[in-house]
Amino acid sequence: MPPHATFSVPDSPILYQSNKIYSPATESSYPHVLLLASLPVALASPRFPGRILVFSTVILALAISCQIDPHFTNDAGTAQPFSQLWAIWLSTLEKLFASRNPTGPGGKRVLGPESLFWRKTSPSREAEGMVGFGLSKWLWALAIVFNLRGANRNYQAKNVPELSPMEKNGRLRFVISRACKSIYCFLIADITNQLWMQLFFVGNTGSGYTNIGDVNSKYLTVKDPDWIWRLAKSVAWRPLPYYTIGFQYNLMSMVTVALKIFDPEDWPPMFGYISKVTTVRDFWAKFWHQLIRRSFNTFIGYVVDVCHITRGTVWSSQTQIWLSFLLSAFFHAQLNLITPVPSNIAFEERTTGMFLFFLWQAFAISLEDLAQAIFETTVLTLKSGYTKHVKNHTTKMQLTQQNS
Repeated sequence: MPPHATFSVPDSPILYQSNKIYSPATESSYPHVLLLASLPVALASPRFPGRILVFSTVILALAISCQIDPHFTNDAGTAQPFSQLWAIWLSTLEKLFASRNPTGPGGKRVLGPESLFWRKTSPSREAEGMVGFGLSKWLWALAIVFNLRGANRNYQAKNVPELSPMEKNGRLRFVISRACKSIYCFLIADITNQLWMQLFFVGNTGSGYTNIGDVNSKYLTVKDPDWIWRLAKSVAWRPLPYYTIGFQYNLMSMVTVALKIFDPEDWPPMFGYISKVTTVRDFWAKFWHQLIRRSFNTFIGYVVDVCHITRGTVWSSQTQIWLSFLLSAFFHAQLNLITPVPSNIAFEERTTGMFLFFLWQAFAISLEDLAQAIFETTVLTLKSGYTKHVKNHTTKMQLTQQNS
């Protein structure tokens, strides 16, 4: 028998009234569509003086417009892809900023993004010879825009997982492996979705259970007076996004590799191995998807350098950790403002929890670093004292033997 769906407030008839009235959209979809379109255009365009400045300004202006008033539709299916657009435009902007210097690695001349980014299996600076807005240039640009981790590129992000031995062994084996993973992720996501409906969207009115969806979502919570149900809700809440993303990613990789649009090397696993995670830092740095790692590291690196914080120091590490999660907190909270919700859900209810969640990650990592530093210092001190004690004892024994 399912538990109460809501326990954050006393039982009331209002808990069991569907809140299906949405606030009208207040923004046009044009800034969002234009922002998405501007990204490949910026990279596929011919080279011309001021190109980096022009497109960076356009992208920033459109991005700010989308952030100021993000609610442009009450259709969740339409809003959801655009809620993820922030990671894509930020990545493209990072590629443009990286191209602003006239010289690159090795002192070679930089003509634009074409001089810095290419496939590992292709000639370096391959895009320099491509015709602006030509087919090959469009394909090169689209790959950079949407391949946020730089998989199989010369700018691949750190800690991107490797393909399994089976997936490395030919296109057919890769397709079979990803087909099996797609089915597995779909089944687990479907099971988890059913648990969501039963645990969160069904309420006990006292005279029987309500129909699914007849619970006011304003009061949804994982809290429950019974710890078993509280644990069940918590366990059911988190896996759905993970397996949904996994299903979409594995299905897309299977189809595009089967059609020979991409190679298996272009589709490394989305996530790492949870069995190798021992700290919160490891979870985000080695297990999670790494889609925003490069762009965050680049922009936050600029801040560290401007503030003259020495790289490799504790201050540098902590500054980067807190700024990374502060940015992540802002953009993840902002995406909740793009997706439609019932009109009785307040602004702070849509943003505060998400914002604080990411700041808590930074706090946890800082706490871990402090604990590890204390442990290492203590161990080194004890080890040093023990070594000194043994050395003194050995010296005394040697002197005793010499005198006897």
